[in-house]
Amino acid sequence: MTNRFSLTLLLALVALEGTAQPKKFKGYFDVSLFAGGAQYTGDLNPRLFHSPTIKPGLGLIAKRNFSRRWAYKVALHYGTVYGNDAYGIDEFSRQRNLSFQSRIWEASFQMEFNFLPYQMGNPEIPATPYIFAGIGGFFFNPYRTLGNATYFLNNLHTEGQTTSASANDTYSLVQPCIPFGLGLRANLGRKMAIGIEWGLRRTFTDYLDDVSDVYTDGRVLYREVSLPAEKLSGAIRKTSSQPGNFNRQRGNNWNQDWYSFFGILLVYKIPNGDSCPELGN
Repeated sequence: MTNRFSLTLLLALVALEGTAQPKKFKGYFDVSLFAGGAQYTGDLNPRLFHSPTIKPGLGLIAKRNFSRRWAYKVALHYGTVYGNDAYGIDEFSRQRNLSFQSRIWEASFQMEFNFLPYQMGNPEIPATPYIFAGIGGFFFNPYRTLGNATYFLNNLHTEGQTTSASANDTYSLVQPCIPFGLGLRANLGRKMAIGIEWGLRRTFTDYLDDVSDVYTDGRVLYREVSLPAEKLSGAIRKTSSQPGNFNRQRGNNWNQDWYSFFGILLVYKIPNGDSCPELGN
């Protein structure tokens, strides 16, 4: 009798100890669809937010949650950025009268940190704010319309690149970037979540808007490139009544351009994700 009671007590203690131990976190994958806006900040739009310059942005994100706090993800983003001196904050910008648009194709790898020990579908902590940062690269190609035609500004060498008026080379249309930002995510059920996210991109180019340095010689652009190149550069030829603007400031080459994506995320937990190997908290 005593042995049977001891065995029962031992099994009860083992069971109690097992329930007292925190459950191991099982890593899982999820995918997200992003929809919102894209915005550029630079010479033709110095503001961080300015509604007339916001254009649509989309994204697709695949993420591996390897703990309740940490995840890594691969993200693809697409959007249009836009700037126009018509919205300038000073007289210099409005008189310069330049504008551009560019499509952005971006790929990045990011790490994400949850401020709360969040797990999709867990009702104990149904939401969490988070931050993220990573590395990436993007392709851009600024353009502008003149009349009924569209011109890609990189091909026009608007600051005299590769012409006899300048020793500078044409800028590359493929550039690295550092994405970082913050967001908030909340459960919509066991397999779904919704979130909002804002991410800045620190770039290493000042030519996202095709504006960086000084005005080139409009006569050289007309002679060596084309008449649209001269017109879209904003270069003014020197005449007996007009001093022109050759070598005058066109942009601020001390600051690199930035762009951002902000919007809503719809997150889906991939089926069978709970079968992943158990990982620690």
